[in-house]
Amino acid sequence: MKDDLNDLLRTWNPPVPEPDSFRRVVWRRIGLSTDAQPSGWLEKFLIFVAKPHIAAATVAVAILAGGVTGFALTNANGAENYLRSVNPYAQVR
Repeated sequence: MKDDLNDLLRTWNPPVPEPDSFRRVVWRRIGLSTDAQPSGWLEKFLIFVAKPHIAAATVAVAILAGGVTGFALTNANGAENYLRSVNPYAQVR
């Protein structure tokens, strides 16, 4: 990218003469803009979660939590489901 911009600046013929420090100022401004830190806590959090190993761990924890919750709910209703399958007219709860 830096080479492309250098080539573009070399071919640029402005109508007014450019100052000697123009290229240095341009690259300094580009450098400052790319080194900007995230401003808010939400932006910092999203940058943190977007890392591949953090995202993979988050997905693994979500799958595990969903599996544990589903297993717990299934076992809690197991007796009721059995009674309903044997006698659909049974008054369960």
